[in-house]
Amino acid sequence: MVGKPIYVVPYLYNINLPEEDGLGVERRIAQEHKYNSIKNENLEIQKSKETQKPVIVVVAYPHVAITDDLTPLESDSRFEVEWRRSIIPQIFPHTTCIILPGSRLSLSDLLWLTKETGWGECIKSHVEAGGHILGLCGGYQMLGMVLDDSLGIEGIKGKHDGLGLLPVETSIEPASCKIVEPQVAILLDHSEYKETREAQETSSKQNGLLVKGFELHCGRTNIVKNKIGSPTIVPLLHYLNKKVDGIQKEEGIQCGNVKGTYLHGILKSAAARRILLLGKGESSVDCTEELEKKLDEKEDPLDRLAHHLEHCGLGFDTLSRMVGLA
Repeated sequence: MVGKPIYVVPYLYNINLPEEDGLGVERRIAQEHKYNSIKNENLEIQKSKETQKPVIVVVAYPHVAITDDLTPLESDSRFEVEWRRSIIPQIFPHTTCIILPGSRLSLSDLLWLTKETGWGECIKSHVEAGGHILGLCGGYQMLGMVLDDSLGIEGIKGKHDGLGLLPVETSIEPASCKIVEPQVAILLDHSEYKETREAQETSSKQNGLLVKGFELHCGRTNIVKNKIGSPTIVPLLHYLNKKVDGIQKEEGIQCGNVKGTYLHGILKSAAARRILLLGKGESSVDCTEELEKKLDEKEDPLDRLAHHLEHCGLGFDTLSRMVGLA
């Protein structure tokens, strides 16, 4: 009728495509009413005993971004994941780890954490009690000492105190300075960490885990003198394809139980989820190599859809001819 080829695409069941960034947050936090408030301590403890799984709380601040970072974690049956915004959770030991995800407006969300809600104190108390924290991209920036938006790029001009849990300072830069890069890195195992640079390089090759992901941010984060009296600062990752002045760049740091990185997608690895969210020696989840390999072998929904379309005749060559690019 229109002179164009028609293709019938059979229905694909259980595809579970990722949602548009941010659209699934409201659905996730709609489950908050199932969680008990911080005042219902006995019920929270009972709930923890019933699940016997590490509870991972994701902070759903108003401008949370790149929520797909958490999709692999949500599919990992070894963990119980709770998205929270208005209901503050019980800290460690009920909650094992609190994740600060990416943010479209890091400074605005930082002020929401520290000025408008009780999240800032909750996060600090959680760390003091022995709990773990993971900051991803914008969350990494918030964990630092200072978040500087001197140019007013996000609309709130000036320097503002961060959560003070990592000895880093971040300067927010204009979109023209945005960093968008795929990355391959070694997630370091610090169970036998050595202080010297040479020992670090050896350790990364022997005890590290290969992870893949990407950077997408406008901020520049630098390590500053450790003024927070925390344990030794150690690198979290070594990028394999990024060197500065001939020296391998370390992206992200770890200070005690607090970890931060710009690497999106790092939680796709089952082993990385265990390393980042649990402390060394904690064996509350099944960490057998066979299971983690099985978890990693789950096909990406977008790859599954692409293979399905190709099978129906809608390959790249066909689509190119249809739009006149052939």
